Amino acid sequence: MLREIISGLLIVLILITGFFAYIILFDVKEIKSPSMTLNKEQYNIETDINSNNIKQNLLSPFIESVQAQEDWLEFHQKADQEYKNILSKVGVNQDLLFIEEYKDDLEHKREQLDRDFQEYKEYINNITKKEIEYYSSLVEYEMEQSLENLRKKYDEEFAEFEKQVQAANRNELLNYRLKLETLDLKEAEAENYRNKIEEIESEKSIKINNKLNEIYYTLRIKREELEKEKEEKISKLEKEFIRGKENQIEQKKLELENVLTLFQKNRYAALKKQMSEFKAVLNQESSDLFQKRNAIQEIVQNDLESLKKDYIDSTEERN
Repeated sequence: MLREIISGLLIVLILITGFFAYIILFDVKEIKSPSMTLNKEQYNIETDINSNNIKQNLLSPFIESVQAQEDWLEFHQKADQEYKNILSKVGVNQDLLFIEEYKDDLEHKREQLDRDFQEYKEYINNITKKEIEYYSSLVEYEMEQSLENLRKKYDEEFAEFEKQVQAANRNELLNYRLKLETLDLKEAEAENYRNKIEEIESEKSIKINNKLNEIYYTLRIKREELEKEKEEKISKLEKEFIRGKENQIEQKKLELENVLTLFQKNRYAALKKQMSEFKAVLNQESSDLFQKRNAIQEIVQNDLESLKKDYIDSTEERN
């Protein structure tokens, strides 16, 4: 906001000094000397009349004309210094405007590059996030496949174990069951056979349950190991991708800093050229202006001297 106010004040100041510069540089034709409209021939009158009254009548307008001429010269000699001061302010104010434009361009470029950098950071963060998610899903899939393969392996192992357990003591159980079905046994003997059958079935059930618990425990341990391995792999992946992302961001930052440095260098060179060209133009126009003013003042000065000389000569002759 402050920069915009300063820029506005500078522009107003440039317009004001530019107006005076316009008057100075383009209105030289308004610099008129009384000698350019003065009827100098009236002071070259040759007469044999030697009258104080006539000389007095001639002296009064002559003094007034000479005074007007001298006042005009004095005014414009003082005005020359004022013109030089105004032209100097024009140059200084224009340089300030060039510098302010340079600062604004530099600030706008910096803001643009900052936006580009933030957009790039957002882009690379999104890309990195998606890459981490994708490769993490692959690691999870790999873990699930490993667990699935273990389940299949232990399912087959358990099925084989259960088959072997069920096959064991088959003949003994068959024998006990046949006796219970075919023989006329006393209750005590029948109970004994039933107890043996139950004991064998119980042992089988215990073996099968123990094996099943062993498999479940092994699978749980394996799952924990795979989960830990998965987390380590994902963590490693995240670190690698984040490190790669940070390297890319740092590289982009250096790239944009180089762009800003090059822009600043080129813009500064353009600023110096602008200031130099404007100074050259202003110096040339100032030189032309003062050449014209000096020429006019020289004419006026010569006219004044000639006027005085002619009057003195005519006065001496009449005397």
